[in-house]
Amino acid sequence: MHNLYSLKHHFEEHGIKVPRHFEFDGNVHTPHDIFRAVPPPWLVRLVEESGTEYFRAATFPELSSALSNSDSALVEESIEGDIYCAGIIRNYRGVELYSLPVLESKYGRLLRTPHLDNSFKTRMTATAKKLFVTYDVPFGLLVYFIYRNNHLYI
Repeated sequence: MHNLYSLKHHFEEHGIKVPRHFEFDGNVHTPHDIFRAVPPPWLVRLVEESGTEYFRAATFPELSSALSNSDSALVEESIEGDIYCAGIIRNYRGVELYSLPVLESKYGRLLRTPHLDNSFKTRMTATAKKLFVTYDVPFGLLVYFIYRNNHLYI
């Protein structure tokens, strides 16, 4: 969980918007701390020995219930919006960093985006390339974005 939290801070430092978030430590924090720091609704990611569980909480009682049996969680604001995907592949079709077309994730499928302004497609592709290079990804990378009110979030 700490890696995901660190990654979000790294994104913020490089001008990439991320939803507001809070790293919950059950030994130090209470649900009230989250309530004061991050607006509802929330996405709660619990890390347990069996893996990661995800919950959506819209009210304080739901948040408290989701955190009641966990010592560690990442809680972030749930941003409703359109979801898009930008992809980069290394050394494909004779191009060092090949950009896949930006696609919209809708109804469980990836769809073409003729309605989306090219400037947003360019920003998504540039961000995906920046992450690809920064993290020295060996082959390919897909980056999902949330688009809401002319803002992109990762």
